[in-house]
Amino acid sequence: MQKRDYIKAYIKEIPNFFSIFMYPIFLMSTSPILLDMSTELNIDIANLSFIFTFLITGNILGQITSVFYNARFKKLNIILFSYALLIPLMFAMMFFRQLYSFYIIYFISGYILGVIWIQANEFLLESRIENKNKLINIALVFFPVGAAVAPLLSIFVSGLGINWKYIFIIITGLIIVTLVLYLSFKRGKPSKKIEVEEKIILKQIFFSKNNNFIFILVAAMLFFYGLTETIIFTFTPTFFRIEKLINPQIAGLSLSVFWIAISIGRIIISTLLCRLKVNLVALGLTLFSFASLLLIIYLNGTFAMLAAIFLTGLGYSGIFSLLFLNGSSIYEKGRAVLETILFVITSLGAALAPYLVKLATSIDLKIAIFLSLIFISLISIMLIIHIFYSKKYLDYKKIC
Repeated sequence: MQKRDYIKAYIKEIPNFFSIFMYPIFLMSTSPILLDMSTELNIDIANLSFIFTFLITGNILGQITSVFYNARFKKLNIILFSYALLIPLMFAMMFFRQLYSFYIIYFISGYILGVIWIQANEFLLESRIENKNKLINIALVFFPVGAAVAPLLSIFVSGLGINWKYIFIIITGLIIVTLVLYLSFKRGKPSKKIEVEEKIILKQIFFSKNNNFIFILVAAMLFFYGLTETIIFTFTPTFFRIEKLINPQIAGLSLSVFWIAISIGRIIISTLLCRLKVNLVALGLTLFSFASLLLIIYLNGTFAMLAAIFLTGLGYSGIFSLLFLNGSSIYEKGRAVLETILFVITSLGAALAPYLVKLATSIDLKIAIFLSLIFISLISIMLIIHIFYSKKYLDYKKIC
């Protein structure tokens, strides 16, 4: 592919990059204003934080069932209709005050976003770009970018002195922008049919015991990663405000700092992907993350907290992408199936995190951060097993 065509091929994937960008906008924009929502609505913050669990659980179900819609509808139509459904839900969020109404709306929104997520990733897999590993890794950079932007939107709303509900108007605007991008770049694009192929592959995919063990190990690591990352982005702003006495704007900004660091790390890794020893780099990042989390627990002061959360983000930056690419590349075929399984398992860990945070904070706020330390330690141990097992029994092609 010529350089000009190569660039054009990436530009055509912008709508799919935006779909990956949109999910963290929903997920992270509420975290900095959770305390404000709790105060105005007179809802206990621990109970209100379960909106994240409902959003993530809905997202899991959306990812699992997304493929069934392809039998009757084109990917583009599924995505357009899904985004159109989100708009009235955003307006409904501004008027409801009951806790269970938020649970229901967040669950439905999560489901719709899960459907969109899989459709967008299948669009990426059908791209003319040959290096799918690099394409997926670049696409995954848009998740931390969206996560970094989301708290800034909340800070912008609070900085103007207007009600937190206006965040949903901003999200509606971003939904409309995404719809326009799909209509501009994807309209009239023929969609490959990969469902029949995947059904054939599914019967053959788990044929090697060694590969199966490696895949299970990677899946377990991603489950624990989903737990530890979600604890950080849902709980850290509240932890900083209550335990470290940091003002709300800076506490919200800490989330952006975390995700900016992840974005920087993922961009660096995407450019060096084929030159790295993937598992060794992932192990180094988990150890670095462990040290950074200790700083969050034991240091005090605004600058120290921002520095610690930035270092934590750098540590977390490559763990998911390296593990995800490792796990989804175990078999030469069936990658769409493997990716869906790994996305769902990571989301299951994320869905469990708010419940664990509630249990931990009922004892001590610091225990929630200690949970992240435990999970990142488990990932380190599993990576060491992975490295030694792979050297002896490796049956699959390396990423590059």
